[in-house]
Amino acid sequence: MRKTSMITAAILGISVAGVGIAMAQEGPEAKDHPRHERGERGPRGPGLKELDLNGDGNITKEELESREAQHFGEMDLNGDGLLTTAEMSQFHEQKREELREKREARRQAEMLDRFDTDGDGAISQTEFAAKPNPMFARADADGDGIVTEAEREAMRQAFAEKRGKRGERGERWKERRESGMGFSDK
Repeated sequence: MRKTSMITAAILGISVAGVGIAMAQEGPEAKDHPRHERGERGPRGPGLKELDLNGDGNITKEELESREAQHFGEMDLNGDGLLTTAEMSQFHEQKREELREKREARRQAEMLDRFDTDGDGAISQTEFAAKPNPMFARADADGDGIVTEAEREAMRQAFAEKRGKRGERGERWKERRESGMGFSDK
């Protein structure tokens, strides 16, 4: 009984968090987010369109309960009407894998779009070799196609200066913390 109560509480918590996130999407900072326009599912919960089943712009208790039942059904992998920690873990792992596969497919499509200059749907060795190399271009200060020892040293110096600026920011933060203006260590 206690295990079932804990699982029910976990599901309810997930559902309430999803609704809270969906409602929070209405805040002014979310207006510029492309998912807000489409009402799509966000990284941590359903979007407004997903919760607003009848499309009237409002989310009713019945719509939320319907979404919760659907979500429970998706997580109940063996269909026995009970959720185990193993099922929840497997469900979330499947969702992570789906997201990873989508991200990888998107990256590959972007690479194909960028480097397939002849539009044949494949990247030839010539197209791959011709891809821009911004680091080389930055190091080759005079643009002659050769990175000399002097250019490499200049690049090392530029990186060292950049790291030094980061170090200065760290020092300023340390000074602020010691003076009581920053976060404490406690």
